[in-house]
Amino acid sequence: MSVALLAGCAGPTPVAEQAPRTVLGVQADGAEITTIEGLAANGTLHPVQQAFHDHHALQCGYCTPGMVMAAVSLIEHGEATSEAAIREAVEGNLCRCTGYQ
Repeated sequence: MSVALLAGCAGPTPVAEQAPRTVLGVQADGAEITTIEGLAANGTLHPVQQAFHDHHALQCGYCTPGMVMAAVSLIEHGEATSEAAIREAVEGNLCRCTGYQ
């Protein structure tokens, strides 16, 4: 199992490869971890990172790594099917600036 790392106020939280969901760090014991820094390749941002940059989809930056990692996971697993699905997937990612509206 490999996991993608989400940032949150309680510390890093991995997302399991088989489903875009938040799990406790201990549940990722022995798994391969990909961090937000691991998305870029050879100095080129991942397309989701680039889209966040291009569309100014960040404010203070506190929740940005978690939002990007959640978006990547949703897209990779074909789960970004509706606004409701996306909202549910990011609801555990704490944002200090807004209410996601």
